[in-house]
Amino acid sequence: MLKHLVRIVIFVLIGGLIVNFFNRGTPSPEQIYEVSYSDFIADIRSHAISEVMISGDLIEGKRQSGEYFSTYNPNDPRLIDELLEYGVKIKVEKPKVPSFFMQTLISWAPMLVLIGLTIFFMRKQQSMMGNGQNSFGKSRAKLMAEDQVKVRFTD
Repeated sequence: MLKHLVRIVIFVLIGGLIVNFFNRGTPSPEQIYEVSYSDFIADIRSHAISEVMISGDLIEGKRQSGEYFSTYNPNDPRLIDELLEYGVKIKVEKPKVPSFFMQTLISWAPMLVLIGLTIFFMRKQQSMMGNGQNSFGKSRAKLMAEDQVKVRFTD
């Protein structure tokens, strides 16, 4: 029983570490407000935005007041020109692409878990059945030789 409990605790800890590893890109503790793209353009034209960081389809930035915001980039071809025209500091970040190892791990992980569970349950079933899969239908009777001591009821 204790052995199974230790296994469960280890699996939960490993699962927690995996979830924590994939959630590293969560926003910082500062409050980040979602704004619409039209409000974002209006804020640029009113000189309310001091800097922006463009990462793929995500635009995050800082207003002159110190507030942080984010919006979706609809691939507007005039966006960069407008940011430069109104003196907004621009940072562009290459979109994060998972490594080949992580892509392979994510795609094969469900299959590996299923194979592992299958092997685990097969071994557990074999241990419950006796000495393995070949013990089915075999007699467990022991052969007695003539030279062995025989104990009788009268003894």
